[in-house]
Amino acid sequence: GINAEYGGVFFLFVMALRLLRSSVLKRHTIKARQQKKDVYEGSAYLNKVMLIGNVGREPIIRQSTDGSKYCTFPVATTESWTNKLTGTKESKTEWHRISVSNNYYSDYAEKHLQKGSKVFVEGALASNVIKDDKGRDKIVSEVQIQKYRGSLVILSKGTGFKKDVDSFDSPQDNTQKPQDKNDS
Repeated sequence: GINAEYGGVFFLFVMALRLLRSSVLKRHTIKARQQKKDVYEGSAYLNKVMLIGNVGREPIIRQSTDGSKYCTFPVATTESWTNKLTGTKESKTEWHRISVSNNYYSDYAEKHLQKGSKVFVEGALASNVIKDDKGRDKIVSEVQIQKYRGSLVILSKGTGFKKDVDSFDSPQDNTQKPQDKNDS
């Protein structure tokens, strides 16, 4: 008698737990699916550009009304390949407008960038409307290096490099600077 009674209660208890667990899991699964859907449909976007190329001209430095510096300069990236049909080497050069609105990188560019410098640029792609020489609106795309978003690193010196790169710490490298051969 008593074992059968407890057996029946135990059976009901186990069934109630299973039912509760399945409804909780179902709610959890639905919630997880909704969160996953929200991530893919609403908040997971990426706007990042990374380039390695050569500076086309010295940066143009400007100052805004609040006193902060910003600069612009072009970077050329070249893609090379061998044409499989003719066996000749071919290449294509793309020009990218770089806009720096970060004081630190603007100073860095002003002191060290020159035409021909090989640089690594990381920023976000943006489109702006500017006026051309005839006063017409023109849409230009540019890679923007903003405060706390992006980087600019000189990989090699250009022709007629202004100053020694090592005299100004690279934003990416705060390690010990190598000794100049003239200092020994």
